[in-house]
Amino acid sequence: MKKILLVFMLFLCIAGSVFAEKIFTVEIKDSVPYTEAWNKMSLEEKRLNLFNILTSVSTQKGITYISRTAGYKPKTLFEDSYLIMNPDNKKSRIPDVKVAVVPESRILYAYQKDNRFKGNVYRLDYTSSENSVLLKTVNLTDMKFMGVVCVPKEKVEIFFEAVIEQEGFRLNAKAVIYDRDKEIKVPFYTVDLESSFTRRITALKDWFVDQVNNF
Repeated sequence: MKKILLVFMLFLCIAGSVFAEKIFTVEIKDSVPYTEAWNKMSLEEKRLNLFNILTSVSTQKGITYISRTAGYKPKTLFEDSYLIMNPDNKKSRIPDVKVAVVPESRILYAYQKDNRFKGNVYRLDYTSSENSVLLKTVNLTDMKFMGVVCVPKEKVEIFFEAVIEQEGFRLNAKAVIYDRDKEIKVPFYTVDLESSFTRRITALKDWFVDQVNNF
């Protein structure tokens, strides 16, 4: 009986620590109809081109979002964006990866410099199924603003999934932030993480739509 009680108390402690963890999520859903070019493709051709679009990290350089503080005008999100060979060396730049056969999974690394958190390294985890490709992005470096760590390394996961359907792609973009409040205080400023990552996943969605429409 004592052993059962101890096991139960241990379970409560573990469960309590899990449920006490701060987590917040931002998410958007959308769809993009096929152009004439995509309509002519087979399912496998769609999967291949979809995968290669999502690995074209360098094409994210210069993508924009609509800034409320700038009077609802477009502002550049990524000042630079490219794949790297070594996550410990942001200068180990490599070309965008293009595959001839869609793998079940693939891990790549990228360096991206954005207008809020400056330069950071990310791990890109790709997973494919018969009719979809899922990209999970994890920050491998602390994301700082004015020298203050707003998001510690490995505390944000950004998911971008494109599902191949009959009439077009169904899109789901989501950012999950761990152990952070939605707002971070820095000297003379408040960083709104919820808005920052909503802008980021919206810009990524718009980038993907542009890539599909101009394929």
